[in-house]
This record gives sequence, structure tokens and C-alpha cells, in this order.
Amino acid sequence: MPEVAPGELITIDEDGIHAELLVKMPRQSLCVFEYIYFSDATSQLNGRYTYLVREALGRELAREYPVEADLVVPVPDSSIPAALGYATQAGIPYGQAIIKNRYSDRTFIKPDQHLREKEVDLKFNMVKPKIDGARLIIVDDSIVRGNTMKRLVSALRHYGAKEIHLRSSSPPLRHPCYFGIDIPRDKELIASGRSIEEVRQYIGVDSLGYLSLAGLGRAINHARQEQLPEEFDDQTAIERFSPPPHTEPERSMSYPAMSLCVDNNKRANHVVGVKKCVY
Repeated sequence: MPEVAPGELITIDEDGIHAELLVKMPRQSLCVFEYIYFSDATSQLNGRYTYLVREALGRELAREYPVEADLVVPVPDSSIPAALGYATQAGIPYGQAIIKNRYSDRTFIKPDQHLREKEVDLKFNMVKPKIDGARLIIVDDSIVRGNTMKRLVSALRHYGAKEIHLRSSSPPLRHPCYFGIDIPRDKELIASGRSIEEVRQYIGVDSLGYLSLAGLGRAINHARQEQLPEEFDDQTAIERFSPPPHTEPERSMSYPAMSLCVDNNKRANHVVGVKKCVY
């Protein structure tokens, strides 16, 4: 099955697969969070396997935030490729000391905090022999609200982890996204209004490292992006816009958008700041 382009209609019949472009898009800007989290790891976006992009994110993360440890552990399942990339680059063994309950949903998209916290308690099982007395590097694809990670770190401490070093293959998320993603308010984002050190203390880890925006660009582009700023919310990388009129009162004023987009019109798929993503 080929990748479906924006505005394209795919029909399948006895004669095969047929594609028809119904709406011509002057510019497609893919949300970079597709590479980081949303897309299935086996899918392709713009001719690149998501799995391989996530491995590259992990390698960049290991270059930027090395630390001595006994084991690199992913937060399953979406962080597995990034953790493998980190472990390969760092030369540290990889192991799944955290096992996901196969019947659990994605915590990030739960509709309210109470359900998310309850889901976290049911979501993971720990492999104690890999945790007890070990120095762990925990790799997560992103740290959005922090509700999953804080409780997960507490559980790892309970099972005897000697050190916990948290690494995120996404830069800090400090501002909401108004394009249908369930992070509507600044106050729900753990990095909003907090320094990285404050986030580290809140979560309870020994060290915390976020992939830089330059590293994100290198992983996606396979090219060095010296001009990119260091955080999603940097005003040189995004523009302000007014949310749609049906949004809540507290969101009616002009806010910065959460994330960057991948400009598909650029030859190397550069990570760029745009005013609005076209889906």
C-alpha cells in the first residue's frame, strides 16, 4: 500500500489500487511528532521508515547526553527504537526491564489525569533482576505531562534501581498544540514554566537529558542544522497564531504552537518553523 498523500483518494478494486488527487496541496508540513511518537514504527513517511528515524534520534541523544550505566531501558513500546539507537551508540547493554501490559492503551491520549494515573499503575510490569542494584538509562520518546514517568521512576526505585538517568528523544514540550492533539493547556505540560533541573527534581531522576532541536534535525535530515534553536518554543522557530473561535476562553488569546513541522518541500526534509501545519 503506497503512502497516502494529503488530499488523495485511494480506491481498491478487482483491477488493483488506484490513486486520485482530489485536493491539490500547495505545501505539506508534517508534524515532527509523527516521527517521534504518533506514527507506527513500521510505517514510512516521505520514504523513510519511522523505526530508522527513531533509532537515529537515540544515537543523537547518546552523543549529546552520555552517562555511565549498566543498562539502557526503553519505556515500551514506542521508545524501543530510540533506546536501541542509544545503546548502540553508547556501547551499553540494552534490556527490557520494563514490560508493558499488552492490554494497556497509550497513556498519553487518555482523556483526563485520573484515568492516566490509573492506567500507569496497570500499564507496566518490572523485571526485578535487571533493576535491583543497577544504574539505568531510561529512554522515552517524549515527556509530555510527566504523569507516566514520575510514577514509573517511583516503581523503579521500589525495585532497587541504584541510579536512574532519564533521556528523552524529543526536545522539551512547553506549549500546547491546537491541531487536534490532547495537550490543550500550558499547565498540563511538565516543561512549561519549569527549567530542566526543576523537571528532573519533580520526576525524581539522577539526571535528565532532552534531545536538542539541532539533534532532532540531524536525525531526520542526516544533515547538521546549526541554525535551529534549542527548544520547540523558541520564537525564532515558530510563529504565534490565534486558536479557532470555538476553543476555551483561557485559550482564546494568542499562544505559541507546541511543535515544529517537517517541510516536505525542502530537498532534505528540513525541520522548520511554520505558522500552521497542513494535514
